[in-house]
Amino acid sequence: VKRLEVDALAVHLNPGQELAQPEGDRDFDGVLDGIRRLCEASPVPIIAKETGFGIGPADAGRLLDAGVRYVDVAGSGGTNWVTVEAHRLSGRERTVAEELREWGIPTGISLAANRRYSGRILASGGLRTGLDVALSLALGAEAAGLALPFARETARGGLEAGIEYADHLRAVVANVMMLTGSRTVADLQQAPLLMTQEFEHLTAQLIERSR
Repeated sequence: VKRLEVDALAVHLNPGQELAQPEGDRDFDGVLDGIRRLCEASPVPIIAKETGFGIGPADAGRLLDAGVRYVDVAGSGGTNWVTVEAHRLSGRERTVAEELREWGIPTGISLAANRRYSGRILASGGLRTGLDVALSLALGAEAAGLALPFARETARGGLEAGIEYADHLRAVVANVMMLTGSRTVADLQQAPLLMTQEFEHLTAQLIERSR
């Protein structure tokens, strides 16, 4: 960590992917204690990041109490690593993995359920547009991450295309801030939201079951 001069270290939480791997881990005892020890020893902040299946408020609270600086919910809706691993499998193992194609907590619901931890939650998982970034911020995320659109743009046009896409994202977020009367990102994080009944119901269920 010191040699690379990184600003933070992300610990990936990927039990779904591990279970789909023939050589994957099956014993997760002591993971939280291990994260706690890492936080105590690390010279840089630790981020706990899911890998496409979301994190509910109960687990987010445990991770924050263990000392992580941020929790990246990385919810469902983007790359499904169980499905990715399924391409390496055959027979029963593959059918089991394929049945979990829709597994996980959607990113938006995971963000909404974790609003009590505002300032400590990051958003990723299925984000594809500037509007997705703006909505994530409005749902309480401190920052948002997206990979696939940048991979596509840089594959199409190299670094210049990637930078151009970043400028596009920034422009969309700036427009949303203007349209919602948000002078700062902090204002956008407090902007009033119009949610569907289904979204509110699922969010309330997740909060209630995490108590």
